[in-house]
Amino acid sequence: MEPFRGMKVLTYHKSFDYFLERFGLVLAGTIEPKPGIEPSPTHINALIPRAKEQGVKLVIIEPNRPRKTPAYVAESTGAKLVILPGLVGGAEKAKDYFALFDFDVGQIVEALK
Repeated sequence: MEPFRGMKVLTYHKSFDYFLERFGLVLAGTIEPKPGIEPSPTHINALIPRAKEQGVKLVIIEPNRPRKTPAYVAESTGAKLVILPGLVGGAEKAKDYFALFDFDVGQIVEALK
């Protein structure tokens, strides 16, 4: 992940903070303005130009999150949408924490090729 250190990303919810920190990625914002609060059109319309300005390359969401708005944000900013499980068992190959991190890192690297 070293080549991607400092890359700015958006997440749906503030659930990947430790992951981002560990791998040197920077949280540029969240689609969900506050935990449990659906994003309003006003929030999304303000988020997109900020994300473009900051050069956001990834929009990361969990499998259980709605996809319509994150897909729209990714398309509008030129970023890649990546769906990452945040918990063990969230993907077939993520049977323990090491496998989970391997899977998540692999998904990010593949998206950024």
